[in-house]
Amino acid sequence: MSRRQPVFVIGIEGGDFIGNDLSWLEQVYEEGVRVFLPLHYSKNTVGSISLGWGGKVITESERTGLTSFGKEAIAAANRLRVLLDFSHADEKTLNVPLELSSVMSSHTGPRSLQDLPRYTSDDASKQLPTVKSSSGCGPSSVEEPASAT
Repeated sequence: MSRRQPVFVIGIEGGDFIGNDLSWLEQVYEEGVRVFLPLHYSKNTVGSISLGWGGKVITESERTGLTSFGKEAIAAANRLRVLLDFSHADEKTLNVPLELSSVMSSHTGPRSLQDLPRYTSDDASKQLPTVKSSSGCGPSSVEEPASAT
């Protein structure tokens, strides 16, 4: 008889620590990491983001997309069977992983729900399910509903 047991999945948000050295990704895998969010609140060697520290909106000129090293990092994560989560990526960065790998976007959402800089266009949000990927909704500003009286 099997018992239901809680399961914990270890993930790292922000790939700044790998710099240009993919052996760091292998090291954290050996330590138990199974989910990797290459981007958080700063652009790094993997790619660019949509929203910076303190809510700083990233300009279009700062959105450079996935780097060639970022493609190598995706390939390394795939070899290790580490789930990639691109929640903080801008669309230029997100569009390429959708072609290269199954990805997750665990805490973002479509702009049709709310026009937030970190949310993706509806087109990008619709692509996630077509590439064996997953999306969740995350930080949002919720307003009080208007009174019915």
